[in-house]
Amino acid sequence: MRNHAYRNTSRRAGAIALLAAGLLLAALPPAAAGPYQEGWQAYNRGDHAAAYDIWKPLANRGNAEAQLMVGLLYANGHGVGQDVAEAYMWFLIAAANGNEHAASLYEGASNLDRLLSPDERAEAERRAAEWQPSGGN
Repeated sequence: MRNHAYRNTSRRAGAIALLAAGLLLAALPPAAAGPYQEGWQAYNRGDHAAAYDIWKPLANRGNAEAQLMVGLLYANGHGVGQDVAEAYMWFLIAAANGNEHAASLYEGASNLDRLLSPDERAEAERRAAEWQPSGGN
């Protein structure tokens, strides 16, 4: 039971580090106008659920910037339930699609991979490797 409490505390601490990274990313200009920009507007006004609803379909279609932001939303539980494994998967996908910021988030800057059990990490890596763009949500 004690390990479980420690793990949850560790995940929260990791999420706080990711939030800081997300705030730094928020200072970056958006990649393109249109729906992605609408997601930023929702995010910046604190409507994270709306940002997720905008970015998730873009992420599913292969937009690496939206993939990064979906990962940050999952990492911090903004607009969705906190899910570090899902965040890790989206960062891997975004990095594979050329997003350099995503690579820095899972390659030690946030220690995100250390918040996962070996099984969680392996499952997230498997899902990322199998991921294919789709037109759906």
